[in-house]
Amino acid sequence: MKLPSLSEIQLAEWPGHTFQQWKEVIEQVRSEGSGTQSARFHERVDEIKAWVRDGGSATEFISFLEDRLTLRAMTWLWLNDEAMRSRLLRTDVLEYLKQRVGWLGRLVTIQLMSLYLKFYDQLENLGQHTAGFLQALKDLLKKQLEYFSIRKRKRNQTTVKNLFDAFVEHQDILLADNAVLETVDYAAQRNLDLQDLFDQLGLKGFDTGHFAEQCRYVFYIKKIEGLAEGQWDSVLVEIQRRSVFNAAYDGQKRLGHVAMQLLIDKVTERPTDEWLGVLLEIAGDPRISNTASNFRKWWQPLGEQRISRVRSWLAKEDLRLFLEAVEAYGVSENDQKLQRMFPARKRFLEGLFEQGIIRNARLMLGTRAAGFVNRNISKESKISYIPLTGMTDTAVIYLDCGDFYLIQGSHSFKIWLYLAKPTDLFDAYDSKMRLTRSDLTHSVLQSYKDKYPGWPYKDITHHENTWRNEVVEFLYDNGIKIDLEKIMNREDYEYYLGRFGQPYLRKRQYK
Repeated sequence: MKLPSLSEIQLAEWPGHTFQQWKEVIEQVRSEGSGTQSARFHERVDEIKAWVRDGGSATEFISFLEDRLTLRAMTWLWLNDEAMRSRLLRTDVLEYLKQRVGWLGRLVTIQLMSLYLKFYDQLENLGQHTAGFLQALKDLLKKQLEYFSIRKRKRNQTTVKNLFDAFVEHQDILLADNAVLETVDYAAQRNLDLQDLFDQLGLKGFDTGHFAEQCRYVFYIKKIEGLAEGQWDSVLVEIQRRSVFNAAYDGQKRLGHVAMQLLIDKVTERPTDEWLGVLLEIAGDPRISNTASNFRKWWQPLGEQRISRVRSWLAKEDLRLFLEAVEAYGVSENDQKLQRMFPARKRFLEGLFEQGIIRNARLMLGTRAAGFVNRNISKESKISYIPLTGMTDTAVIYLDCGDFYLIQGSHSFKIWLYLAKPTDLFDAYDSKMRLTRSDLTHSVLQSYKDKYPGWPYKDITHHENTWRNEVVEFLYDNGIKIDLEKIMNREDYEYYLGRFGQPYLRKRQYK
């Protein structure tokens, strides 16, 4: 083959922009070559560390940020070195970068995206100068994505999405004011679980960071929203983890607040024991002083109506602990009389509860009784009780039954019946309060007499065959009817009717 002479070949002039494109390609290759794997990069990382160790100020460091390699090294240290992160992470550095005109580079932007997903709202607490860091980082990333949209060129589209693609295509979700809520809503609308969502968006491998963790927590709330009343689900196990219920939800409430509100509001009458256990595990017993830190943190934000409902529900738990304490003590001390009378006393109190009469209750325990309960009965109980002094072995319960009020104790403690609230002591929720036998008998009685002069009351000794009749007689004489078949078993009910007959309900005089 005979080739033409070079002098015969006519070459067209290359347009100037061709050389500019080559310059950009060369710069890109040089840039990639000095990424996070090059010797130059590691030298710069070491220089920054040495500069920090030698006492260089972070303010001076801003002057270095015009250099692309330093930027990469700094953002890499933010992401990977805890000690350097605590020294170099500063909101004012982000503000400086945001104001700086120009594209910071794909690698720097990816490292900032990774920082965002890894730490999310923890960014506010990672250093001494990070107040407002999260919002500043969102703003900077939005700015960089703006620059990218101007600079980007058409390229072959692939089915594999990566971190950068995720932020380009979904910045309206990932960088929203409530990014976590937006992300979870996006998943819910498409019936995706969070793992599938992260894979689909291109965030595979970023499902262990704090952003993903927050999404997971909010996802729990979505599941709780869908529960039927009383329904148990594994999400209710997860929500009881301290790290979960303490997690921030929307800037004002914690995850625990929202979960509690949902559960409380779903209950029509009384919750299951399991649901009540969830509430107590998250927030503890609400029957404490309203100045207590735990009350202010967990219960106050829920409002008085929800607090009142939960307090009334806890009457059942108080009743259970009281009865178990009395029964266990009778067995441990081999108290035959107490053991014989226990089934009747238990049926009586549980019967009142089953009728929906009991509105509120307070449990009171002597030192040994409390130790016995905690050791043998309810080690995990979150119930608040009133300590008793001078009554070491005694358990006492106060019941607000609406139309009447009852105080009953173990051992030789009498049953006290009142037609109105005898005292406000049991509503005080004062952690420092201690009560004595004298308080529960003389002081409470005197308070009742002062508030309601001339009103009847009754103190009843637990005589095995007559105490229930005395209770029923007092209530019916004062116009208060209760279902007798619910407070006695069948055998006792038949014995009662045979000996005492059907009680006569008088007209109520004291209201």
